[in-house]
Amino acid sequence: MSDLARAAIRRLRTGVVPNWEIANLSIGYDQVKRIVDQSLSELERERKSTPLFARGEWGTGKTHFLSYVGTTAAEKWIASARIDLNARAVALSHPQRFLPIIADSIHAGAHFGVHDLIPRLISITEVRQRMYEFAKTLEADVSWAIRTLCDEFEESGALGLANHVAWAILRGADLNWSDDATKREIALARIATLARMFQAIGLKGLVLILDEAETIDQLWNIRSRLSAYHVLGRLFEMESLWCVLGSTFRFDRTVRSDVDNNVLSNGVITPAARSFLQGWRREKYKIIEPPVINRSGAHDLANTITSLYQIAYSYVADGGIRERCVDEWMRNPVRNPRRLIRLLVHRLDVGRKLSRAAVPLEQAALSS
Repeated sequence: MSDLARAAIRRLRTGVVPNWEIANLSIGYDQVKRIVDQSLSELERERKSTPLFARGEWGTGKTHFLSYVGTTAAEKWIASARIDLNARAVALSHPQRFLPIIADSIHAGAHFGVHDLIPRLISITEVRQRMYEFAKTLEADVSWAIRTLCDEFEESGALGLANHVAWAILRGADLNWSDDATKREIALARIATLARMFQAIGLKGLVLILDEAETIDQLWNIRSRLSAYHVLGRLFEMESLWCVLGSTFRFDRTVRSDVDNNVLSNGVITPAARSFLQGWRREKYKIIEPPVINRSGAHDLANTITSLYQIAYSYVADGGIRERCVDEWMRNPVRNPRRLIRLLVHRLDVGRKLSRAAVPLEQAALSS
């Protein structure tokens, strides 16, 4: 237990909340929990769920919220994947570039990535049969890839590198070299296939988390943004897929500006792009702002961190450390929970006496 707690503290020192502590460190998340649970239930029951935007500026807790969504889905054995968008290598307008990231970050239970998750699923006879039957309904390349993996497991009881072409197709590695519009459509079709496959074999669908959505304002021009809107429209329409986007208010300003400039009358706009923009204008999508932590919540968070630190290092901190950290954090106009966590962990590190084993060898020699 202490090893896991120490691993958590190491991550918290760098501002990263470990997945296994997400629930304990999500202060004031009662309403968020209801919204997320309801959306996941809709995905499971109706194979559709209204897209959700987590909106707020830097330091308001969007990243923590998105991690909470992914972790909650994984715990319920619903596949989830996360992408951190940018306007260059991982642009929203080019899904063929981020399809491999989706495949490599897919998370369900304790398994990460298709290379870890697919062998686990294929080893279950009933699931393997479902995958094989599902493959019969697909286009030739993806159908062949899934059937090849199933056949190899049937023959050898394991999956190796001999089927590297099948893995490449599932990961989209045969598409990400090109910016051609046809590759964009193939990539979108494969994302839809992954979502429907996970639903067909019992994982209830796919939660796709897209962070930094506001980077659409850095795309080259209106045509590039129209491609991004087209991608969002296609993703939002997919069966067995729930989209959760993290964005600052830059995203809203960019979309509003394009709508005000009559982008809906643009001659090259696609039906999917029009669908997204009209849905945004009519406020069809869910919007949530991560909960703000007040002094009471800050004390709860500080108590949780202190307890975790005590488990990790058997160090009982002076209660004044917590109070001083909370006071200092409250005086900062940007009350980012990450700041409080890193501040408190630093003060606990300073206050804890190092064990003799942790003393440098030279210092130990001098003191002996």
